[in-house]
Amino acid sequence: MAGTVSTNEKCKVLFSLPEFSPSKVIEWEMHVGTLENIHYDMIIGNDLLECLKIDLKYSTSTIEWDNAEILMRSRDATIEDSYHIQEAPHLEEAVERIKRILDAKYEPANLDEVVAGCTHLTEEQKEELYSLLKKHESLFDGSLGTWKGEDYNIELRHDATPYHARAFPIPRIHEQTL
Repeated sequence: MAGTVSTNEKCKVLFSLPEFSPSKVIEWEMHVGTLENIHYDMIIGNDLLECLKIDLKYSTSTIEWDNAEILMRSRDATIEDSYHIQEAPHLEEAVERIKRILDAKYEPANLDEVVAGCTHLTEEQKEELYSLLKKHESLFDGSLGTWKGEDYNIELRHDATPYHARAFPIPRIHEQTL
């Protein structure tokens, strides 16, 4: 369908699929050949798709791999269309949450209002709460702080299963704050 393909050599190739994972590198032995009137840099065959467990879903026009999903593009897509990256919904939600945190206007807490808003507490409990908050008033001054203590090692349970998720970039303007 895409034209004539002829190969006469093979070579080991390292490549990535940045729309799915910005850091994962794939090593695969590829056929090297000439393609006549073809506008592809690489054609991925069924053997590689099966090995990587890449799922082509024509029913939804999406491609799934390694917990990420992207939309298929038409053969007529332009370069601009071809480099559109759509993040996974959970990643977009996380980025939105970080934006809300960073864009928040931090102001000192009005401790009287905080305690008065605790209508479920008795008067005695409100006084205790106010005393506790007043004792640590510097924590509620409206500024973000940084950890000044020693490094802390969190011990995991011996039967815990490590979880690794795709990292997502933080805009440089927010790196120091985070």
